[in-house]
Amino acid sequence: MEKKINKLKISVHIPFYFDESKNKKIKNLNKICNTYLKLSKKTKIFIHTNKKRISDNKRVKFIYHNLTNKHPFALTWFPRRLMNKQANKYDIFIYGEDDILFSKKNLEYWLKNKDICIKNNYNLGFLRVEKNKHLYAIDQIKKLK
Repeated sequence: MEKKINKLKISVHIPFYFDESKNKKIKNLNKICNTYLKLSKKTKIFIHTNKKRISDNKRVKFIYHNLTNKHPFALTWFPRRLMNKQANKYDIFIYGEDDILFSKKNLEYWLKNKDICIKNNYNLGFLRVEKNKHLYAIDQIKKLK
């Protein structure tokens, strides 16, 4: 499977609101990007942001969006247009965030199980969790059974 994954063209889109006072978030973004870059040699990362930036890495591109008179959360909607334009250029699309870690192990699991799920009219996805002393599912609005 390793050989197959390395040939996949993966497009990763991450909205990131730059706030210079939050150095920890910038460090975390670097960690997240490095993890995505390990997925495949053909992974490209597009960071949608409110500040003009240039990356030292050819596989990471910052895309500036003017957020004047817009709430910072509006940034999460901007990747859609580019993803639509890229539809025929990549094998896999990942919408991530600056605090969501996604590993090669996650991708291998998805690749192994997605077809059987689709065949049975299911869409295999991932549950976002946060870890403190306990594990929390953060997108659930009702108690899990």
